[in-house]
Amino acid sequence: MKAKLLLLLCTFVSTMVFSETAFTYNPVTKAPFTQETFDSFSGSVLINIPAGEVVNFEGSMTIPSGTILTIKGMEGETKATFPSNSVVFAAGSTGGSLNYENLYFTGGSIYAQSDNSNSTIDNVSFTNCDFYQISNNLVVLKASSGTLNNLTIEKCFFNECPTSTSDDLIRAYDPSRLNNVLINNSSFRKIPRSLINNRIYNMVKLTISNCTFNEFGSSQGFIHLSTNLYPTNGLDITNCIFGKTNGTGINGITIKKSLAQITIINSYTTSDCVFSTNPIVGNTTTFTTYPNTASNLFTDPSTGNFKIKDVSFIGKDSAGDPQFYYNIGTNSSTYGLEKNDIIWLMKDAIKISADIVFVKVFNLNGQLILQSSDKEISTNTWDKGVYVVQVDADGYQFTQKYLK
Repeated sequence: MKAKLLLLLCTFVSTMVFSETAFTYNPVTKAPFTQETFDSFSGSVLINIPAGEVVNFEGSMTIPSGTILTIKGMEGETKATFPSNSVVFAAGSTGGSLNYENLYFTGGSIYAQSDNSNSTIDNVSFTNCDFYQISNNLVVLKASSGTLNNLTIEKCFFNECPTSTSDDLIRAYDPSRLNNVLINNSSFRKIPRSLINNRIYNMVKLTISNCTFNEFGSSQGFIHLSTNLYPTNGLDITNCIFGKTNGTGINGITIKKSLAQITIINSYTTSDCVFSTNPIVGNTTTFTTYPNTASNLFTDPSTGNFKIKDVSFIGKDSAGDPQFYYNIGTNSSTYGLEKNDIIWLMKDAIKISADIVFVKVFNLNGQLILQSSDKEISTNTWDKGVYVVQVDADGYQFTQKYLK
C-alpha cells in the first residue's frame, strides 16, 4: 500500500506544471512595459526581448511584491539593449526575484532599490549580460531600502564600469543589507573603485570564482566591508586571475581579519597587481604570483581580450573566466555551447561535426565579416580580437563569442 501511495505521489509530482506568464516586447506599443501591465504580474513572469532590439519606454516599472520576473534577450546576432534603472520592486515588497539574461546594458545604475522602500528581495541576478560604461552602480541598495538576500552575476562581461570614480560596482548604503553575493565565470575591465562596498551589516557569504579582473582597485578597497565586518560564512576566491591594478596606493580588502574566513584556491596575481595596503590573503592559502605583467599573460588586455597567450602559465586552462582559457573550445570546460559535441571553437580553427552547416561571423560592431558552409574554418589569418560566431548545424543554432 505504501509503495502504491509513493508511486501515485511521484506520478503526481512529475506531471505538475508550473505556469509562467510570457510576453514578447513590442517596440511600437512598448508592451508589456506599462505600469498597468506590471501591476497585473504575479507568480513567475517572462519577458522576451528580440535580438538586436533597443528597448525604450517611459519611466520606471515597479514589480509587485513576490513576483519572479525574468527579462531575457532572445538569441540572435547581437544582444538586445535594455535601459538602466528601469525596473524595481515596489516599496515594502517581500520575496520575489528579478533576473536579467542575455542582455546588453549601458547608461546609469542598473538596479537601484529606492530610499526608504523597506523591502526584502530574494534574488537579483545577471546571466550572460554585457555591460559597457555604466556610469554609476550595477546594484545599489539606497538608505533604508531593505534587504537583498542574493545577488548573482554569471557569465557577464564588464567594460569600464562604472565610469564614475566615486561609485562602486555594488553598493549597500546604511542601513540596507546585502547578504549573499556570487560572482562566477565573468570578466571585469576598468573598475575605478570597489567591487563591493557594504559597511554596516555582516554579509553572509561572498563567493568569487572563475573570474578575470584587470585595471581595477582604488585606495578605498577592492572589497570594502569595514574593519568591523566580515562574511559570516566566509569569503571564497577560487580559480581567479587578478591582473593589473589602477596605479599606486591600491587597498586590497577592508574586513575584520580576526574573524574573517578567507579561502583562496587556484588563483593568481600578475606582477603588476599591487596592493599597497591590506592585501587579500587567505587564512591558510594565498594567491600564486605570475612572474610577468598582465600584458604578458593576456592577448590584449587594453581591449578586454583576456585570452591566455602564455602557454607556460600553469593556470592557462583552469583559472580566470573560462571563455578566455588558452585552449578554449577543445575540452569540456568550455561553457556556453549547448552542443559542444557538435561544435569546437579551437585556437586556430572552428570545426563543426554535422551534415548541414552554415556559419556567419560578425565583429563586435555587428558587421558580417564571413559566411561559409564549410565544416572547418581556419582562423589563422584573423586579426586578434573578439568575434561573434553564429552556427546553424543540422537544425541546432548556436551563438558564441570567439577570442583570437
